[in-house]
Amino acid sequence: MRKIHKNMWMLLWVMLLDKISVNITFPILTFVFFSTNSHLFVENTSYAMRSYWYGICLSIPHLLGIFSIPLLSIVSDSIGRKSILMITAVAAFVFALSCSFGILLGSLALVLLGKFVGGFLSRTDAVAQAAVADYSTTENKLNNMARLQVVISMGAALGPMLGGYFAEGPWFGVLNYALPYLIATLFAIATVIFIILCLKEDAVKKVTVKTNFNDLFQLLSYKPVLKISFLLLLVQISWGSYYQFIPPVLKTTFHFSAMQVGLFVGLVALWLALASAFAVPILKRHFQSNQIINYCCYGLLVGMLSTLLASMLVTNAEIAKSLLWVGAVLISASDVVIYAIISTLYSNAVGEAQQGTVMGICFIIYSIVWALVALLGGFIAGYAVILPIWVGMIGIILAILWQHYKPLEVIA
Repeated sequence: MRKIHKNMWMLLWVMLLDKISVNITFPILTFVFFSTNSHLFVENTSYAMRSYWYGICLSIPHLLGIFSIPLLSIVSDSIGRKSILMITAVAAFVFALSCSFGILLGSLALVLLGKFVGGFLSRTDAVAQAAVADYSTTENKLNNMARLQVVISMGAALGPMLGGYFAEGPWFGVLNYALPYLIATLFAIATVIFIILCLKEDAVKKVTVKTNFNDLFQLLSYKPVLKISFLLLLVQISWGSYYQFIPPVLKTTFHFSAMQVGLFVGLVALWLALASAFAVPILKRHFQSNQIINYCCYGLLVGMLSTLLASMLVTNAEIAKSLLWVGAVLISASDVVIYAIISTLYSNAVGEAQQGTVMGICFIIYSIVWALVALLGGFIAGYAVILPIWVGMIGIILAILWQHYKPLEVIA
């Protein structure tokens, strides 16, 4: 078996630290906006108003990412991955620090400022995927993409668990919900140091090309890329709705504490890591890409149904929580397998000089969908907190229909 390229290890460590930093704060955002003891709003602020601002806050990074992700990934093709990763790590530090002071001072403006800075510049995934493509062969590219997803998922698992643990405690009277954000600043600093000391610029196949946004749109018009992008869009409607709005559902419908929400979100990411590490290689040996995508789409559908059924059976706590966990495992595992395949299909559809550009397209689709889902979800959740999950159900049904009538032609 071919060993992992030595520079892959450095990239994986950078991504682990970065994802812990970014994801520590995610489940706590629910409590920052919806808890009556949060400094961010006065106690009698309506649930609908809190939901409205929650949706806006979620959408800001994704709206900005529509422009910044392709810019960062395209520029990384010509100036190298390390320089861009350094910028993203510094932005993660500014994001966490600004949000910390926003919570401490009860300033929504500072929280939004942090979201703006982090949303525009703290964007590692597309650059990391392009770097993976740089030092992968055709034979091991899918496995390397899966390894990257394992590390991203591990960060997304450890971060929320740490955030949930430190959200409430004897320090709460002084720090309110700011402590997880302060811890995130420390991880961001560690990421910067690791990039400076351990990640070498020659770890990337630095390509000297002149490219612009016209190249990106021309590439998007290429039929294989367009078909991959549309499937990604439909799947992300489902995953984006679930992941962004399951924390409010857990807090409001199931009365989870901050620690319980952090644990749940962290374990969702753990299923992502396990599926990336084990399911992708196993499925790859036995099935073609289209078959795997089809099976995982049905897994997402069953997971969404399980989650919705849990919300209807909330009075029967044991059954409802069992259904919640079944849904979490199926949704997260199915999504990450589809995403690993789609990332590989994107990479295989273009040449070496366009790796950063095509990954930019991948994340433009991701950002558009998650931004729109956040805005819509924030609005409709003011009426019923479970409604965004129904939006996710519609997304995966459409994805199944699309795969039935327009299956992908490219095989990873």
